[in-house]
Amino acid sequence: MATLADLNWYLSGGASNTDPDLSLGGAKGAQIGAQTVTGSMPGVSIDRSEGNSTGAGALTYSDDNETLEWECAGQTPGDAVDVTADGEYVLFSGASGYLVVTITASLLPTSNDAQIITIAQPRNNLFDDINKDESFDGDTEYRCFYVWNDHATDGLIECATYIAAQPTGNDAIEIGLDDGGVGTTDAVTVADESTAPSNVTFSTPADSAGGIAIGDIPAGEGIALWVKRIVPTRTLTGAQNDTLQIAIEVRY
Repeated sequence: MATLADLNWYLSGGASNTDPDLSLGGAKGAQIGAQTVTGSMPGVSIDRSEGNSTGAGALTYSDDNETLEWECAGQTPGDAVDVTADGEYVLFSGASGYLVVTITASLLPTSNDAQIITIAQPRNNLFDDINKDESFDGDTEYRCFYVWNDHATDGLIECATYIAAQPTGNDAIEIGLDDGGVGTTDAVTVADESTAPSNVTFSTPADSAGGIAIGDIPAGEGIALWVKRIVPTRTLTGAQNDTLQIAIEVRY
């Protein structure tokens, strides 16, 4: 069965593109860097961190129940997951965020264990820094990335997208789907980061109920999603580590 572990994000700009500033449409590029993870537990390989609060969280193993729980910084633990068998699992935190882990059951701790797992946010993995001229004069830029199902055989069901958190600074974002739809491998390309894609309707859905419907994403396929960043004129204050969150909802 396809799960969130199979849902990945890729730049656009062609197969060789690794530069977010050139993620301006076209074919799928390199995978977008996930959050970085420091810390470990025997028998647990942490493959990916997505949507977690940054800082120190807790990965807890119950030897009695052979389960794992994940609690990212500032949240409560998510549901305990049975990890008695080798394989890939998704561990959710209490309110948002998850870890994708690979379990080698024979190497798991032989007693109850808890390890500190520290999450850090990568910088500039979609947009660049806002310079002083852009902040004063105002600036609108666009990026295109792919939401992709990397499962070999199974589809992802009833997907949707929304803005889980607007940027923490004075800028704001809007999102919209490329009109190529699910299965597109060649999103519309714009001339530069300041040129709007002509085939995209942008909006600001803020929760699951108002999210933009994507529909089912078959195995080995995806959809191109555009992001519009708007910096107001006369923005005279900056924000360090300005972040945003775009959510993809999946019903499996």
